[in-house]
Parts: sequence; C-alpha cells; structure tokens
Amino acid sequence: MRKYMRLVLLIGDLSALFLFVLVGEWSHGLNQTNLLTTFLPLAGLWLIAGGLLGAFPPPEDANLRSLFSKAINCWLIVVPLGLFVRALLQSSPVIIVPFMAAALGFSGLFVLTWRLVFYFLWRFAKSG
Repeated sequence: MRKYMRLVLLIGDLSALFLFVLVGEWSHGLNQTNLLTTFLPLAGLWLIAGGLLGAFPPPEDANLRSLFSKAINCWLIVVPLGLFVRALLQSSPVIIVPFMAAALGFSGLFVLTWRLVFYFLWRFAKSG
C-alpha cells in the first residue's frame, strides 16, 4: 500500500471531483457533454496544480494537516480556473458568483471528505 499511496490519493481526489460533477449534473439535468466539459478541466488542472503544490505527499508526510492543507491549496486554485475553462468550452460568457460559491463549497466538501477517509484508512493500514 505504501508504494501506491500517492496513486491511491490521486485516484481518490479525481473520483471525488468526478462525483461532485456528477451530482451537480444530476441536480441540474444530466448532460454528458457538460459532464465532460466540467470534469476534464478540473481533472487536468488537479493533476498539474497537485503536482506543483505537493498535493500528493510521500508516505512519510501523510499526516492530516499535510493532506488537508495541500488539498485546500490545490482546490482554491483548481476550482476557479476549472470553472473558467468550463465557461470557455461551453461558450458561457459569465461565471455567476453563486455558482462559483456552490462549486467551491461542494467540491471542497467532496475532496476533503475523501481525504479524511483516506487518512483514517492510511493510519489503519499502517498500524495493522
């Protein structure tokens, strides 16, 4: 598990973001094109920003503070940029403030909940 910790963390982060997008699309009427044009920018930016900001720490640095702070740094950059790219891809001229606030809040909830679950699973795996 230790060898694949960063990969598991990345896959979990991307899954949490995908789940956030999926729930959002379901609540507004599922559209597969919107699903892709919303998720793909977030996923690509998460990979880039996460790598640059250290969002996937090595196993020895996998403590709750590190997992949360790195994810929050990444999230605060990725979500606004991802929504901007989404607006460009969908030819939508304006990103409405309530939409941005909801996207930040709910995506953060999904990612940080995943990170909390990961942290407890990681601790359990290390102790056992």
